[in-house]
This record gives sequence, C-alpha cells and structure tokens, in this order.
Amino acid sequence: MAGHTHARFLLACLAASILLTSQAQPATPTEVKVGFIVDAGSPVGKIATTTIPMALEDFYAAYPNSPVRVRILPHDSGGDVVAAASAALQLMTVQGARAILGPQSSVESAFVADLATQAQLPVVSFSATSPSVSPATAAFFARAALSDASQADAIAALATHFGWRRVVPIYQDDDYGAAFVPFLVDALTAERTEVPYRCALPAAALHDAIAAALLRMESEQTRVFVLHTRPELAKKVFAAAVDTGMMAEGYVWIITDGLTGLLGSVDPPQGVIGLTPYVPDTTRLRGVKKRWAHRYMRDHRDAEPAQAVMGCYALWAYDAAWAVAFAAERLSSGDLSSPPGLVGGKGGPTDIAGLGKSTSGLNFLRAINSTKFDGLGGKFELVNGELAVPAFQVVNIMDNGRERGIGFWTLLHGLSRHGSNESRGELGPVIWPGDSTVRPTGWVQPTSARKLRVAVPGNVSDSYKPIVQLEVDPATNQTTASGFVIEVFEAAVRLLPYALPFEYVKAASMPYDDLVQAVGNGTFDAAVADITMTASRSNHVDFTLPYAGTAIAMLVRVRDQRSNKRTWVFLKPLRYDLWLVSAAFFLFTGFVVWAIEHRGNREFRGPASYQVGTLLYFGFSTLVFAHRETLKSNLSSWSRPWPTTASCSGARRWSGS
Repeated sequence: MAGHTHARFLLACLAASILLTSQAQPATPTEVKVGFIVDAGSPVGKIATTTIPMALEDFYAAYPNSPVRVRILPHDSGGDVVAAASAALQLMTVQGARAILGPQSSVESAFVADLATQAQLPVVSFSATSPSVSPATAAFFARAALSDASQADAIAALATHFGWRRVVPIYQDDDYGAAFVPFLVDALTAERTEVPYRCALPAAALHDAIAAALLRMESEQTRVFVLHTRPELAKKVFAAAVDTGMMAEGYVWIITDGLTGLLGSVDPPQGVIGLTPYVPDTTRLRGVKKRWAHRYMRDHRDAEPAQAVMGCYALWAYDAAWAVAFAAERLSSGDLSSPPGLVGGKGGPTDIAGLGKSTSGLNFLRAINSTKFDGLGGKFELVNGELAVPAFQVVNIMDNGRERGIGFWTLLHGLSRHGSNESRGELGPVIWPGDSTVRPTGWVQPTSARKLRVAVPGNVSDSYKPIVQLEVDPATNQTTASGFVIEVFEAAVRLLPYALPFEYVKAASMPYDDLVQAVGNGTFDAAVADITMTASRSNHVDFTLPYAGTAIAMLVRVRDQRSNKRTWVFLKPLRYDLWLVSAAFFLFTGFVVWAIEHRGNREFRGPASYQVGTLLYFGFSTLVFAHRETLKSNLSSWSRPWPTTASCSGARRWSGS
C-alpha cells in the first residue's frame, strides 16, 4: 500500500513538472515575411541594409514576448526599375511576402506600388520622396518618409526672409527632380518670388557639361540656386561650382532635405544652406546613433567615417521597420493563418495580368496606417498614408562638412530662431559662400543684358541745375547726371530686388512734350527730369509716383488753449478794413432811408443838424434794435438790413391796398 502511494506521488510530481515546463516555454512566434527591395550599392541602400535589420533586432529586444516575428527577405534591384518589379513579383508569388519595404527610388516605387495595389499587398517606402507617387495614386502604397513637396513652402519662406526675389532651381532631369519643381515654383510664386529659368541636369552629366550649364547661369543676374538632385550628381555640381567660381561671395546655394540627410556622400562646400526634418535629441537617439555608426562601418568597410552619420533616411528606415513590426502584431489569427503571398492567380509567377490577391494585405495596410508610436525621428503617424509633416530645421554647412542649426520652419510659426512664436521671423547668424557674413543680395549686374537708355535734359538754366544736371566728358564721352531728381531715381533703383543696368543719354534742346513722345515711341527707355504729369502726356508714357507732394498747406501759430482770455475772440477775424466797410455800409443805409423819407415823413424833417443826427443814429442803430420812427415809404422798408415791426406792418398795409 505504501508502495502504491509513493508511485502515485512520483507520477503527480512528474506531471506538475511537465506542466510547469510547458508554461515556462512560450509558444513559437508566428513568422511574418516582409520583402525588402533596395539598391544595395547606393548611399541610401547602404544605409538601409544596416538600419532595417538593426531596427528589428532592437524591436524584439524591447518586446521579447511579441507573438510574431518579422522576417526580412532582401532583394537588390541595382537601381533598375525592371529588376525592382521582378523582385516584387517573386516576393509576392513565390516567397510568400505579406508586405514590402521599399523600393528605394520613386520610379521603382511607382511601378512596384501599381503591382502591389493590383495584388492588394502593402508597400511601405522609407526613401521614395517624389510627389509623383503617393497613396492617392496607389491605394496600397504608404510613405514612411516626407514628401519633397512638404519643403517647398520652407524654401519660399527662406527666400522671402532674406529678400531674394529671384530663385533658380537646379534639379535632376528625371522623375525624382522634375516632380518637385512645380511645387517649388508654386510656393515661390505665392511669395512673389520669380523663377526666371530652370536648369535640368541629366543624372549621368559629366563635369564639363555641368560647368557649361553653370557658366550660362553665371552670365545672368540671379545668384540664388536651389539644388535638388541625387547625391552622386550633387557632388559633381558642387565640384563644378567651385571650379567656375560660383561658390564665392555673393552666391547662395540651398539644398533640399534629400541632400542634407546624406552630407557625408555629398560633401558640400562651406556656406550652403540646407533643410532637414527636425528630430528631437533624446538619450535613446544618441545611443542608437552610436551603435549604428559602429555597425555601418562594420557592414561597409570601404565607407568613410563622414558617411557613418545617421541622417533622415536612416531614421525613416528605422521607424518604418518598427511600424511594420507593430502592425504585424495587430494582425488577427485568421490573417496570420491565411496562406502567405497571393491566392487566386491565373498565370505563372511572372504573369502580371493574372496576379492573385493577398488575403491579409488589406488588414495589414490598415494596421500600418493606424500605427502610432514615438520613433527615433519623432512621433510616427501616417496621415492619409503619408508621414505627417514635422518642423524643418534650417542648417548652415560648415567647413568641416558638419551642419549647424540656425533656425526652424513650421506651418504654424513659419521661420523662427527657436521654433516658437517669440522668435518668429528670426534666424541665427549665417556663414555664406566665400566665408562671408554679409547677406547676399541674390543678384548682380548681368554681363549679357542690354542697358536701359535713360534720357536726361541736357540744357538747363543755372537755377535748375540743383534739380537736374547732365554733363558729358569730352575726353571719354561718358555721360554723368546729378541733381535732386537723379538722386531720387538712383535711390529707387538701389531698392529694387534685381539688377537694373542703365545709362544716361543726353536729350539736348528737346521740349518735355517731345521728350515724353520719344520715350513713348521707343527712342528712349525712360526719362528722368522734373516732368509735370498731364493727361496728354499720360497717353504716351507711364509716370511714377510723384516724388514731391502737391498740396496747399496753412501755417497756424500754436496758441495756449488753456488761456481764459477768449471773451472777445469773435472780434479777431474783423480787421480794420472790414470795420471801415461795415461803417460805410451803415452810413450808406442811413443816407438812403433819409433821402427817401425826409420829404414825406415828418420825423425825418427839421434843422440840418437834427437831420444829420437822425441819419447817423438811424444807420448805426439799425444793427441792434428797431427804431421808433415810422417809415412811410415801402422803398425805405426794403432798403434796411432786416425788417422791423413798423416796416412789416407798413408792408402789410401796402399789400392790402
């Protein structure tokens, strides 16, 4: 009996041990295959081949109990569109991928995104920044990077801030470069900045061809250039710019974020201005950057240390890998148990027309688009399938190839020193090309432009020479002008945001009407003189705003308004001559009344002294009160300044008779 009890105890302990062991060992994670298409030999490709595996290792180190494991299936497209499409077909139809990371270029992404949309399989790109491909044109395409169009407003704001009114874009003549230019032109035009011409360079352009294109632009007046190319071409452009002297003082070079994120591969000269997405500096980011630099140099033995800098492409690739890993965890058990790859295909692996459909692709895409987390590059969130636009940091390239922040740009505050409204409209000090700290004007006098012929009257009297004067040197035949009008004209020319070459031409013995007609018929391009604006002259030319105001002014002596001596202020306008006229008027009134009334009115008779007194008394007293004398004649009543009671009654008696 004791033996049976001991045996049962051993069996119970063995069962408990087996149960505890099975609970301590988690179930094997479900594998989710994700394709990875990249040009392994390009700068971005080298960054991605180091970043993607490292990002997934960090993810599963942070979440060791994740129920799924993303397995990367790498393919090297070599930068070829056909190779990228072939790799995508193999991933979808043969290798069972449920999503694709990449491809690298926008042209490859556009082709692969069309195939993936047909197969309903998500494509997440971390480097296709061209606006030509977007979720709006390919429903199963998600961009885990910033679109190039998002930085157009920031570049336009820079041009406005520094007062540059003409900007020339230099771009790569392919889908990557050409798709960005319309957005840049629209943004510049909205800020009233002109784009006088554009420079498109082939990707395989040689040094001599690039130098010739730059020399053609050097003969014009614009000195502000926006460079938007791949790193390989940008390096050639900067080398040609140095050789042609276009990296000297007075020039402005702005590079887009695609080049700022690859400074180690571009090696731009000092003084270049760049844009890069703003990334908050955190302890986690500093640690990842340090590990990433060591791993990059280990993976690419021939790389230079300057290239081992974790820029925007590395941050986007890192966060894209985490987003796919997060989304894979949110797939349902039904999605994970469904057949990988495509189902329902009618043809072979290379039959594009007969592609099948992914059973988990739609849910995988929804999970990716709704994933939010704090990534290395900041908050990761896709808005309408694209990475939300953060703040851009404006950087200045130093002589050691490093960048120095001088400000920020956001949609809310525009340009600012510290990214806030308090420092809005301010930027830090800039070192420009040529080691200059003076802000370039953005233009110079063009070497190929025709000078404007500005007519100036030659023969003026000595009294008018301070206004306008023209002299011709008989030895050199050089014409110079001076005077107030000339100073106003030249001051206005200096304020223009572009060069205006001109020369003064003598218009001797020519009336101003003829001078205006000469400008109208093209003999002269303009005229500078004290020309009066008239309606007839306006039919031939356009006048500028008058530089001297024409108005009537009155000088009034300032008086102390607090004075209380204003009792007789109403007498101030009455001068002595007005008093004399008033007195004469009343004397005349009294005389007229006396002349009419003294024959028929007894009150106006008597001695001469009495009649003179009545005349004076009647004339002056009329001003203040009615008289006791009764007027007999209606003529007397109407000759008085205003009627009295007696005169009105007399008028009524007369009217009733």
